[in-house]
Amino acid sequence: MAKLLSLHLENYRNLKSIDINFEGKDGKIVGANRIGKTNCIEAICYLLTDKLLGGSADIASIKNHSDTRAKVVVEGTFFTSDGTITLRKEFYEKWVRPRGSATEELQGHATDYYINGAKQSRAKDFLEALEKKFGIPTEFSGMDAYQLVIDPFYLGSIICGSKDWKLARKAIIEIVGEVTPEEIVAADANAAIAKADLEAHQYDDGEAKKAIRGEIDGYKKQMLANEGLIDEYARTADVPEEEYLAAKSEDEQLSEQIGKIKAGASDPFAAEVSSLNGELFRLQNEYQKIVSAPVDHTKSETIRKELSAKEDELAKVKRQKLSVEADIRRTRDELAFKKARQETLKAELKKLQDQLAGIMVEDICPTCGQKLPEEAVQEAFNKRKAEIMEKATSTREEAVNNKKAIEELQRNLDALTGRDFDTEINVLSGEIFKLEEQVRKALASEQASIQRPDPAIQARISDINKRLAEIRELQAQGSAGINEQVSILKAKKDGLLAVFSKRISFQNAQKRLAEIRAANVEIGKKQANAEQRLWAVGEFVKTKLSLLDQHMANKLGEVRFQLIKENIKAGSYDEICVPYIISPITGKHTSVLFPDGSKSEQIYTGIQIILAIRNCKGWSPLPVIFDQGGELDVRSTEKVSMDAEAQIIAVKVESGNTEPTFVPFDNN
Repeated sequence: MAKLLSLHLENYRNLKSIDINFEGKDGKIVGANRIGKTNCIEAICYLLTDKLLGGSADIASIKNHSDTRAKVVVEGTFFTSDGTITLRKEFYEKWVRPRGSATEELQGHATDYYINGAKQSRAKDFLEALEKKFGIPTEFSGMDAYQLVIDPFYLGSIICGSKDWKLARKAIIEIVGEVTPEEIVAADANAAIAKADLEAHQYDDGEAKKAIRGEIDGYKKQMLANEGLIDEYARTADVPEEEYLAAKSEDEQLSEQIGKIKAGASDPFAAEVSSLNGELFRLQNEYQKIVSAPVDHTKSETIRKELSAKEDELAKVKRQKLSVEADIRRTRDELAFKKARQETLKAELKKLQDQLAGIMVEDICPTCGQKLPEEAVQEAFNKRKAEIMEKATSTREEAVNNKKAIEELQRNLDALTGRDFDTEINVLSGEIFKLEEQVRKALASEQASIQRPDPAIQARISDINKRLAEIRELQAQGSAGINEQVSILKAKKDGLLAVFSKRISFQNAQKRLAEIRAANVEIGKKQANAEQRLWAVGEFVKTKLSLLDQHMANKLGEVRFQLIKENIKAGSYDEICVPYIISPITGKHTSVLFPDGSKSEQIYTGIQIILAIRNCKGWSPLPVIFDQGGELDVRSTEKVSMDAEAQIIAVKVESGNTEPTFVPFDNN
């Protein structure tokens, strides 16, 4: 257990300098309003967490009210099972004078960290030292673990009362253990009915219920639609049996008469038509065989291949001509440039030779007017001569190299201009013209070799088709009388269709009625199954809630959290996370939620939450601090002090003290 022995503050808000001796005891910081009591509590929180009470990160607000440049110092000494530890933080503004400026500029803030007087190189080192000393990590499930164990309002109000409630819910379930589907099914066999539906929706009971209700609504709509069809088919009337039997007998007699009429009719042209069709088939095959005979294009294809090769060769020569012409232009330009440069070099060499022949150097000092020593004059002469000769040598070398380049370019030009492309192109063009003429002649010869069908075959095919047309016309004239008799009998048969249609409609209606009624039985079974599954989803959630309560009882004692809230509108449950108040009188959890409890109840409940979490995680106690000490009466104060199993430091307004003063509880 860690207990605060002393606290030293400098320039902390309205506190210029103050030392408070706690001696590791439970008690209250008392004094009049607005003298800095709460500042002392917040300084303890800042020392341990780098934040203020409530999780605020506005550290700049701790600066001295009258002098913001003054360094803020917070130092506290704690007693632990393995000795004391002194923590110190120095917070200050960083002022910098930019180069060339006469004034300083604020460049942010800095914090220096000390442990037992030794400055830490990084904030991370400071936090790691705290974790090692107190045995508590700096972070737990996304929350500040130190605020969690020192502030009784942190979890119940700050976290659960904000958008971060999911962090608290995750942490609580992590501590007490999630309820598994297998555990729920083992506790309530009825819940197993809902397992498949919940698995399909990632155990979101609202979505599962929504889907099942949609399924039930679908069954109800099917049943309603089927009931309408049943009414419709039930109204389908049947024909009297006597009327149906009479119509059936008459229809059979009419069919028999029609069969006799068709059987008595004969076709005098049948043999001739059969003979003509056979001859026509033979002649058409013979004609088609002649006109589809293949033609030999071997000669024309051979010439075409040779023509294509000559055309490719001509295109290649033309491309080469264009490339060589471009090389000739480029070579001539470069040759002209090199020749011009050669003339320039010759002129430069002539000029250098003239300079070498007439070297002149001064032999009189330009400053004093005295004659220079012979050695100095000779040295100047030799230097000037060397410069000219060096320049002449480099110019001569360039002229030699340039002449070689001119000779090489001339050889290249002679080689490029030595080929007569125009003659090659004219020859190839003539050869191509001849090959094109050969292709035309070969095609004409191949076309002339095609076999033509015998005109007599075509004439006979035409005669056969003409005779068959005449026979069809004669057959139509002969069958007109027979068709008329058959049509009269068929008209009588058509008059009986109404009776048969009515009987068929009735029979179909009876069949559909049986099918629809059978379908309704199956739909009813499915609807009953869906309604049972819907009920089972609710049982699943209720069982899960009950088991979560058991988990919390096993892990957290009397600490309870409402983790699920019924959503009446959606017909499901929403996830939440709110602690239930624990009565300071009975020590038992109530049905009152944390926000609805009194301040004294919230303080007691918050301390019980801290105690339960500490025990579950195996963390050592740190001092518990809060700003509502005035909300506790003497009895509540003693109970809080005894039940916390940690040092209690609260704040209470009492007149008569002009600066914050620590007063121990009577039960220390």
